[in-house]
Amino acid sequence: MIEHKNIHEAINAVMEEVGYVKKQKSQDVKYTFAGEAALIAALRPAMVEHGIYMHVSKIENVSREHLTTKSGTQMVNTLTTGTVRFTHSLSGTFIDSWATGEGFDSGDKSANKAMTGLYKYAMRQTFCIETGDDPDTFSAERKATKPSDKRAALVKRYNSLIEKALSAKLANIPELLPEMTEQEITKAGIELAERIKKEGK
Repeated sequence: MIEHKNIHEAINAVMEEVGYVKKQKSQDVKYTFAGEAALIAALRPAMVEHGIYMHVSKIENVSREHLTTKSGTQMVNTLTTGTVRFTHSLSGTFIDSWATGEGFDSGDKSANKAMTGLYKYAMRQTFCIETGDDPDTFSAERKATKPSDKRAALVKRYNSLIEKALSAKLANIPELLPEMTEQEITKAGIELAERIKKEGK
C-alpha cells in the first residue's frame, strides 16, 4: 500500500491512474452505459493500492412510484439519494459524496437498481471517470489518451456542415454522440451534405 497524508492525496493518486472506463451495451437496452461492475473493476485495484475504501454512510431519501407501461406492464420506479463516504485507511480522513440513484423494474429489483446507481455515480463523480465507446480513442492501459486525429477531423467537418445547414434553414439536424464510430460520423456527414445540397437550391 502506498502511503499518503490524507484522503485528498489518495484520491488524486487514483485519478492519475484511472481516467477512463469504456461504456458497454446490454442486450436488453438500446443505449450504452458504464456499469457498476466495470467501474469497480477499473477503480478497485488503485483504491486498494492507495488505501481508500468506500461505503454508503447515509440514505437521505427513498421514494417509490407504481407505473403502467403502454403495453400494460406494471412497473415500480424507485428514486434514492444518499451519502457515500470515501475513507483513507491510514490517516482516517474522509470525504462524503452525495449521489442519486434511480431504478425501474417490473419485479422486486427497483430498489436494488437504485442503490447500484447511487453507488456507481458516487464513484464516477468522485474520481472524475470519463466514459465512451470508441476503443481506439483510449489506450488499453488505465490512463486516457487523446482522440485520434481522423476522428477529430471528421467532427470538425461535420460541425462545418451544421453551419451550412443552418444557413440553408434545415431542421432536425442529427447530433453527433460520443459513442459514434468514425464510420457512423462519416455516414451522418454524407447524409447531412446531401440534405444541404437538396434544400439549399
